[in-house]
Amino acid sequence: MAGKLRGCPPHKGITVSSSDEEKCIQDSEAKAVFSVTGMTCSACSSAVEKAVKRLPGIKEAAVDVLNHRAQVVFCPAFANEEIIREAIEDAGFQAALIAEEINERCTQVCQIHIQGLNCISCSMTLEYYLSAMHGVQKALVALPSEQLEVHYDPKILTYNQILEYIETLDFRA
Repeated sequence: MAGKLRGCPPHKGITVSSSDEEKCIQDSEAKAVFSVTGMTCSACSSAVEKAVKRLPGIKEAAVDVLNHRAQVVFCPAFANEEIIREAIEDAGFQAALIAEEINERCTQVCQIHIQGLNCISCSMTLEYYLSAMHGVQKALVALPSEQLEVHYDPKILTYNQILEYIETLDFRA
């Protein structure tokens, strides 16, 4: 059953299942602060806030036009600093992550049920390709239960990007 995170409209065709929503609610949240150049009025700050809030996994977004900053609280399983920065820039403003405000968390773990794992060769192939993916630190497959455990850096990669990549390898996640 597909749904959306509370307060998070769907973005670019990404759907979030109710188990994903529970994962995000249980997960610790991450916070990022951006320097935003080009904002001159409240309409500008409103445009930035709207652009960020359209992304999946955004819990809060507060834009301060006077100090040229945007503070965003998000679920690392669905969004990361780079995706947020790109959304701000797509709205027509320049954005840069303020380094000292970066959340120190650098490893996220997700469990994914994989359909189509028939043999040890399939599971080894899946582990091999995922381990080679930029941002993935470790991928482990439990063949009997068709479960995949992925350790990844949420600042580089999102949960949805991992799911999409698995689909390109002809497995259903």
